[in-house]
Amino acid sequence: MRHAELMVFFLEQGNAFTVEYGDIDAGFYDALLAMASRAVQAICGLPKEKQEAYGERLAEVVRSSSCIGWGYHDGLKQIYSAAFPDRN
Repeated sequence: MRHAELMVFFLEQGNAFTVEYGDIDAGFYDALLAMASRAVQAICGLPKEKQEAYGERLAEVVRSSSCIGWGYHDGLKQIYSAAFPDRN
């Protein structure tokens, strides 16, 4: 569970950074999307009762990324929707 926590925290901080300071570059968003993929794999491997809180945090990352370019928001939505199809 600690890995999932750290990965979600990484996404939250990366997202907050770009919302605060503006668009970075494609490599930055590629790294965040790669982490999002790894995070949902870790989260989906947890017991269902543990998945809920992480799913909510990821949903907030997706929501708050709507103004971010480079295909980042669309990529996050796709990763999230594939992992949590019942939440769309």
